[in-house]
Amino acid sequence: MARSNTEKLIDVMTREHGESGRTFKSALIWAVTEEGVSPSFLVRNWPPALKMWSTKAAKDAFFASPQFPRLTRPENLKRTIMEGVSRKPPLFGYVEKAPDGSYVNLRFGDELSEDAVEISDDVYLIPKDLAESIKAGVGRGKDRRRTGKINPTRLLSKALIPIFAKINHMCDRWFQETKVADRVKAFLIEQGYDIKEFRANKHEHGPDIEAEAKDGSIKVVVEVKGYPSEKVELGQNRGKIKSPSKIKGQARTWFAKAFLKLAIERPKDAKKVVAFGLPDHKVYRGLVEDIAYARRILNLTCFFVKEDETVEEV
Repeated sequence: MARSNTEKLIDVMTREHGESGRTFKSALIWAVTEEGVSPSFLVRNWPPALKMWSTKAAKDAFFASPQFPRLTRPENLKRTIMEGVSRKPPLFGYVEKAPDGSYVNLRFGDELSEDAVEISDDVYLIPKDLAESIKAGVGRGKDRRRTGKINPTRLLSKALIPIFAKINHMCDRWFQETKVADRVKAFLIEQGYDIKEFRANKHEHGPDIEAEAKDGSIKVVVEVKGYPSEKVELGQNRGKIKSPSKIKGQARTWFAKAFLKLAIERPKDAKKVVAFGLPDHKVYRGLVEDIAYARRILNLTCFFVKEDETVEEV
């Protein structure tokens, strides 16, 4: 992307007029609008305090910082990122943060389509030197032990990600749907309910859990959902790490399906308590808050299962 006339004028004024030129620079950038900027603009205006700069924060800077022009077409930032990552030599890297805190799917000097660029708090632009280190399979200095070995739990190299994904697949995860269902079932029993139906097989028709008070005065219907794993479990991409945005999107879809089922179930019997059974994850917490008004109208309850296996009813 060629440098705009605005950028060229700013450089001239700063060089020729010193401090007054810098003042002019701030005022001019804030006043003007641009359809897009060059990748080098991001490099020159990289926040000094940030080693890793999320694409969401980079986008927000164009609407908050006087050092940045206001973009008339914010989506063009994706093209800027694509060009900075794909050019030879690349100016910066592009990497995704996985749920386990590692960094995956590094793009640095690789082909990256504009459509593949995500604007998210979990996707980062990283400086050239850090991108080169990650691509070479070297973690951050503070992750090295005194022996000179690399701590595998914090290794940034993509090489070990499939291994960790396989280990995770072999372990029972507290947020899996079956685990959540088992804990909600046990919680209802502890509260004095009799379990009438427990459909562990998701292909069976009907709510996941149906319970009833011993005196028959209250019935409880629960739709249970787990939280998506960080890797693809089926198909030709099995074992591939998902992007954080895809994981969140899948969780929202699962939540929406459960909400629809409960909304349909609610009018059938006024004595019924209809409820979500969900792992206590911030995404689900936020979604439950988002439907607060609908919850009041439909009288929806939620059982949040925590990592320590306790259950909170809200």
